[in-house]
Amino acid sequence: PPPPPPPPPVFFFLMIRRPPRSTTLFSSAASDVYKRQELRRYHRFDTRFRLIYRLMENRKKLSEYWRFYWPLTLTGIAMVFAHQFQNGILARYPEAVKELAIYAIASSVLGFFHAGLNFTSQLANVYARSSVGKRISQHFIGLWSVFLTIPVAILAFSSVGPFAVSYVFNTSSEITERVIQYIALLSPLVIVTGQRLFLTGLLIQSRLTRWVTALNIFYLTVVIAVLLVGFSQNAHPTYTLVIAQILASSLHWLLSAFISKKYYPVSYTHLRAHETRHDLVCRLLLE
Repeated sequence: PPPPPPPPPVFFFLMIRRPPRSTTLFSSAASDVYKRQELRRYHRFDTRFRLIYRLMENRKKLSEYWRFYWPLTLTGIAMVFAHQFQNGILARYPEAVKELAIYAIASSVLGFFHAGLNFTSQLANVYARSSVGKRISQHFIGLWSVFLTIPVAILAFSSVGPFAVSYVFNTSSEITERVIQYIALLSPLVIVTGQRLFLTGLLIQSRLTRWVTALNIFYLTVVIAVLLVGFSQNAHPTYTLVIAQILASSLHWLLSAFISKKYYPVSYTHLRAHETRHDLVCRLLLE
């Protein structure tokens, strides 16, 4: 038989494509790459532009936040400065180390009970949103302050206080007696501090932070003035510090009450709850 015919030839074509180049031609495949690059550039530019636009748009809000917050910052600095100034006055007495130790122990004992009032301003800011809420919150703070004053009075006017102070701080009888004297004289400050912090919360809620700063600077001024007068007259350091703190805190409380009563706004809900028939007719006509 004849041999089979040879197979037909097979040809292979190898084509090497060059990577596409960026071009503006709409009919080429490289135009898609160009479009994607342009979209990425536009997206980055648009993101930055939106961020700048939002910052410019919120500039009024940021400035409002800053006007609200910077007086509170000054308030914190003023309070720290008041404590440092008290320590500086005590350091000028003949027995400076002893006086500083006595005041530090008494402040730590009283600070333990004052810690229960640290968030009084936040409570006023949340719950004192109407006249009724304000009255109930203030009564609650008053009762809570009295409750915190009871153990302070027990420490100051019973045998439990000297025993506890001498046992915890390992002090002598003389220093223990001075510490108990401090605690007894400063015990009313628990109630005064509770009311002060409550009224401060009302002022912050009304965004009257500048008044808060002004009142705290006044508090600091009274403390410094009394300490300087007491030191110049060579008065006893215990009575000098006690008079300075009680006088400054009481004046701060009275002025805070006056300012909050004058500038604290009455809520719309309270007005609706206490409106007369004449007020109702006027409101409906206006609406």
